[in-house]
Amino acid sequence: MLKPAFCLRKQWTIALKIKKLLGNNSNSVPPKELETLIGTVPHTQEGLSRKDIISASIRSISENASDFFVAPLFYFIFLGVPGAFAYRAINTLDSMIGYHGQYEYLGKFAARLDDAANLVPARLTALLFVIGAFILRQNPKRALRSALADHARTTSPNAGWPMAVMAGAIGISLEKANCYTIGKPLHPLSDTDLSVAVRLYKASMFIWAGVCIAIAWI
Repeated sequence: MLKPAFCLRKQWTIALKIKKLLGNNSNSVPPKELETLIGTVPHTQEGLSRKDIISASIRSISENASDFFVAPLFYFIFLGVPGAFAYRAINTLDSMIGYHGQYEYLGKFAARLDDAANLVPARLTALLFVIGAFILRQNPKRALRSALADHARTTSPNAGWPMAVMAGAIGISLEKANCYTIGKPLHPLSDTDLSVAVRLYKASMFIWAGVCIAIAWI
């Protein structure tokens, strides 16, 4: 009954598929895969560099860790199956109309509701990434410093937390053109960083799954 409320594998599967495509010396990624990770993509990818695609993929799996896995299970723990599906409905509504447009006033309500619903899960996701960074020896101290320094750079009050931890743990900078730059790069962004991000995502989410199973068992 709970499975439709969360998603674990899809994000890392597509991220690794994008890495494989980039590994074939191609700067072009099928729009379907790119849109699944990034959200909306331009009609042409000519304006997206290899670095842009890698950055967008890492940003996406970082933020979606909260939206699609940590948050639904968080609300399941406290409110049961109805809580998990209520969160999924709020998050879906925000993704559909939570932006400037025809339904702006309703969209603002959806966006604010989503911000409130993700207040704790986003920060919990950041903490899980710090723990994952410790386990994978990816510099958890730098990850934590990055979160404290850069979490407020995004327009969302929540999205910056997991992204900043991910950037700090790997030692990279995540940039969304004309919007924000998170993290202080220790090396140029590369395909390898996408693999590291996926490993960190897996480790952290499996930790969270274990915690949830333990709580449910008690």
